[in-house]
Amino acid sequence: MSAFYILFAETCVEDYVAPGAEIETVRDACAADAWQFLSREPLHVPLAEDSGTLFPDFLMAGNGAIPLASPRMTAVLTAAGVKDYDLWRQPVYLEDAELGVSERYELILPPAIPALDLARSTLQERAYDGTVIRTAEDIVIDSAAVGRLQYFRLRDVTNTELIITEHLKEALTAARLENVHFSALKDQEA
Repeated sequence: MSAFYILFAETCVEDYVAPGAEIETVRDACAADAWQFLSREPLHVPLAEDSGTLFPDFLMAGNGAIPLASPRMTAVLTAAGVKDYDLWRQPVYLEDAELGVSERYELILPPAIPALDLARSTLQERAYDGTVIRTAEDIVIDSAAVGRLQYFRLRDVTNTELIITEHLKEALTAARLENVHFSALKDQEA
């Protein structure tokens, strides 16, 4: 059994919100792990006309760079031991003033850490606009580099996958949250 999993959502924020600058304000900072450029002020994002009013517990935007969790999901993370200082948190409201809908989510951006086992992972490098872009195809985590973190992303690659521990996966699974999915990473044993 894998010790680490990719956390993902099948339904994304873009399925709910109207196109606009509101969610774009955080996209670049989230993708680049530049949390110092984010604000803790609530972000108000207008809903798309066809979004509906049923909201899952987990949504992602920006090709996985912007994870949004419902209060129910953030409560599970907290109960499982994910501390406030282990991730960037910012309130995000998906709103439609005409319908009187304001659905609260929280941006839950984990830190990017150097936990990729470079020797056992498969890396792809390509040039793009004079810059070398490196992505990890087969991700193997160096568990010694993870420390106490249960929720993180990878540094030194352009991947934006959210990586969680088996303990956190079990807590999220037990809570039966909507739109919370997992993909096992390679086993850590050689």
